[in-house]
Amino acid sequence: MTSLHLVEEDDDGRTERPAGPSPFPAGATGPTVVRDRRARDASLVAGVMVLSSLLGLVRDLVIAALFGASSSSDAFFVAWTVPETVTPLLNESGLALLLTPLFARTWAQEGSLTSAVRRTLLPVVAVTATAGAVCALAAPVLVGLVAPGLADPGLAVACFRLASVTVLGLGVAGYLSSALRGRRSFVRPAATYVAYNVGILGCLLLEPWLGVRAAALGLAVGSLLMVAVVAPAVARSTRLDGLRWRAGSGLTPLLAVAPIIVYSLARQSQVFAERWFGSDLVGAISELNYASKVAQIPVTLSLVVASVSLASVTAHVGAGRFPAVRREVTDALRLGVCVVLPVTVALEVLAPQITALLFQRGAFDAELVQSTSTVLRWYSLGLLGQLAVGACVLFLCIRPRGARVAAVAALACLAVTVVVDAVAVGPLGAPGLALGNAAGITLAGAVLLRRLHRDLVPLPWRRLGDAAVRSATAAAVAGAAAWGVTHLGRGPVVSLAAGVVFVVVHLAAAHVVGLAEVRALTARLGPRRDPTAADPLADDAPRLRPRWTPALAPVVVGALVGALLAVGVGLARPVVHRATALVVVTAGADGRDATTTTQALTRLTATLSQRYEGGPEDVDVLLEGAPSSPVVQITVDGRDAGTVRQVAGQVVTTLEDASRGQAWSVRDQTPTGGAVRVRERVDPGLVVVGAGAGGLLVLTAAAVAGRWPGSAPHRPWPLSAARRPRPRRRRAAHRRIP
Repeated sequence: MTSLHLVEEDDDGRTERPAGPSPFPAGATGPTVVRDRRARDASLVAGVMVLSSLLGLVRDLVIAALFGASSSSDAFFVAWTVPETVTPLLNESGLALLLTPLFARTWAQEGSLTSAVRRTLLPVVAVTATAGAVCALAAPVLVGLVAPGLADPGLAVACFRLASVTVLGLGVAGYLSSALRGRRSFVRPAATYVAYNVGILGCLLLEPWLGVRAAALGLAVGSLLMVAVVAPAVARSTRLDGLRWRAGSGLTPLLAVAPIIVYSLARQSQVFAERWFGSDLVGAISELNYASKVAQIPVTLSLVVASVSLASVTAHVGAGRFPAVRREVTDALRLGVCVVLPVTVALEVLAPQITALLFQRGAFDAELVQSTSTVLRWYSLGLLGQLAVGACVLFLCIRPRGARVAAVAALACLAVTVVVDAVAVGPLGAPGLALGNAAGITLAGAVLLRRLHRDLVPLPWRRLGDAAVRSATAAAVAGAAAWGVTHLGRGPVVSLAAGVVFVVVHLAAAHVVGLAEVRALTARLGPRRDPTAADPLADDAPRLRPRWTPALAPVVVGALVGALLAVGVGLARPVVHRATALVVVTAGADGRDATTTTQALTRLTATLSQRYEGGPEDVDVLLEGAPSSPVVQITVDGRDAGTVRQVAGQVVTTLEDASRGQAWSVRDQTPTGGAVRVRERVDPGLVVVGAGAGGLLVLTAAAVAGRWPGSAPHRPWPLSAARRPRPRRRRAAHRRIP
């Protein structure tokens, strides 16, 4: 029987089982049961994080509906820089990466966290309180540095000072969460973000009296609620008497965590660069924030397994069990790839539908939906890089030099982001800033993956590539199917139908191409597995061709051909800009005047549409509204932004000239701003659809033919069963007779 010396803790810190003989069922293998326990922890944490993500999404929807993308929302999001900087620095990947291994080692050696807490609690509280006070006092200077071109800097300073309280709240909450993670308690640390979002939503009820300051107050209240969630669990299992402060005790932890501080600040400086370059563009900061909040939800969920595995990976490294380290790191990366790749394809294909379904209400109008969806498409190109950075930094910081490697990669990421932002913000605007973020984080992810392979454990590149190819193939097929659904109509029902089709088709296609994670999921949804059975994800289990197999080659080639054709079509078509104008007509008090006005406007709009018919610009003039208060909606599409704006102005002038001497008058209510780019030359969504269509054609041809090209006739689907050895071909027996 296997013996493991473990101490399991529940979320309140009470000991369920002391170290001793293994409690595994007779015949069960130790790694299988440990993996099941880890899967249970990951499921609980994932459930809490899903709830937190949903509350965060509701929070963003409420903020978007209340403030839209205006100067008030820009002021609030500049103040949100404070918790955005503190969270990675002290709560997620900064100080937490140093403290979690420390608490894990202390718990394993002493069975208590008291000694570690006595040495480190007071310095952390003192440093975070001092930093919060400095932020509040220096708020005018910091706001000027972060966003020098804001329309209302005074409002931003007021929100910034309210948000400075989060430095203390998030710092203490991150410290206590690290203590709980060190003894393998993960649910309460994940629940802190639920309390954080509840605090913000509660304070948003004060918006009629405080305006956008209510949202900033919610940041402070939410951070204090985070402390209230985790403090009781730590206090019940730790003796807080004997806290001491030695001379220099605040400097030593600061020096030890200096590389992690550099890493966190460099990562957050990406946001600083975006807001600095985008402060002159009204609403750009808000659009970038909305896009990032939507895109980061799947990345956060995909890192759950890596966060849960951190304590056990640290123990394996300390004991020298590197095969176990390799297995757990590989499982975390593969699962992350299987989550992030489909979401990236879905965001590229369904970005307008997702943005409209989530945000289009209140102050968030159709024009903001179009611009935000473009930003979301470019931002989502860096999701794989964000996954690689988050997972690699978690595991690299187990090693002494891991924090320095992460800091160097983050600085390189910042340099690339600044260069791309400076070049792209002029021609592209806010989408150029999203492109800079994606380019920088992708470079950092590639560097950190390589260093993880060299410094911690050799990564099985074939297994990771196998998961990426199979997941991308299934996602491309699902993207093509969802894209077809979006052309059936408009509205929330069609958007929801496209999302459902994407999920269903992706799961079916992933099962067909043999993605092991999806098959394991469907197996878990079936009958309960015998604990004595072999683990289907273990290293010695039969694999579904865990190599780059020739069976996937036709699908990959078809996807590449489809993507190249889509790029060619995109290069052959021009960029389209759109300008809109809105003219409100006021008719006379007499009913006959209203009827006469409607008839005259109907003839006039038809004349204007015919005047520009056949020209280089597409002019659409529509008469809407009731006869007593008609509205003329003008839409002009063309290749040049200045020309379409000029044509829209000419149509408005024509309506104003026609109203002179009539019983009705017009009032121009055209939205401010220039033309909006509604179609790029090479749209990423078009490329994804082309790749999915190519892969779908190959899959369809294979299904019709009953076999893959190049395979033996009457052979079953090569990816539908476990790996089988191929029979060797024997030549005719021609023996040489001596």
